[in-house]
Order: sequence, then C-alpha cells, then structure tokens
Amino acid sequence: MTSILEALRDNPYPGRLILLARTLNGEPTAGYALTGRSAASRARRIESTPSGELAVVPVVPVGAEGHDALRHYIAATADERWTVYGNGEQVAEVAGRLAKGLAPGIALEGLSYEPDPPIHTPRITAVVDRVGRRFWLGAARPARRRP
Repeated sequence: MTSILEALRDNPYPGRLILLARTLNGEPTAGYALTGRSAASRARRIESTPSGELAVVPVVPVGAEGHDALRHYIAATADERWTVYGNGEQVAEVAGRLAKGLAPGIALEGLSYEPDPPIHTPRITAVVDRVGRRFWLGAARPARRRP
C-alpha cells in the first residue's frame, strides 16, 4: 500500500488536497497539502504566523514579486472551537462566518472558485469542529457545461 507521502512525492501535480480523518481516539483532524502547477506556485512554503495561523508564503520575499492572492493566503486558522483549512482566501471568510455564529454548512455557502481563467481552480475548504467532534468539506467550482 502506498502511503500518502509516497503518493504525493511520486505525482508531479496531484492537485488540491485536504485530508479529513479521525485520530485513534476518535478526534477529528484535517490536513492541507500545498501543491503547485507552475514554477511560481511551487516556489511557496507554509509557515506559522505569530497569531498561530498557517500561511502560504512565497519562497522569494513578497517585496521582490509582490503579493499574489491566488498563491499567498492563510491555509489554516483556528479559534477555541473551529479549525478551518483551505487553498485560498476563503479560509478567512469561512472562519469569520463561523465566529459570527453561522453553522458550518451555511459558512461554506456562496464561495467562489479561483479567478484564474481558463482553469478556474476549485477552492476547497474543510471545517473541523473540535468540540462537537465533526467535520465538513466544501468545494467551490464552476458549473459543468453540458454538451
């Protein structure tokens, strides 16, 4: 059986990845894998911010290339109850909605896919309720065209 790390290492571009799982004691957990199609997207890393969030940042300092909202964003944020993971700026939006008391299913509604035509990369978002021990997965993508 191939491990997750082996599968990621052996695939030059596995796409967008969020893992939802339960630990051996039943606690919900999630993870986000940073991947990239272009050289610029591969020239990023995930680092912890002073506030404890996980941010996707460029390998080259931002001043050298400028901020790119499609490639530089908060990938994970948490409060006392919720942890939100995802591949774009929607992470902060969903976390803000949860902080206002919206239910996770509602907090995941109305998100848009990435404005990167012609690809229109899906935005994927995971919400983990550490108190209620549940999780949700959402994806924002363009509607499929029918022939």
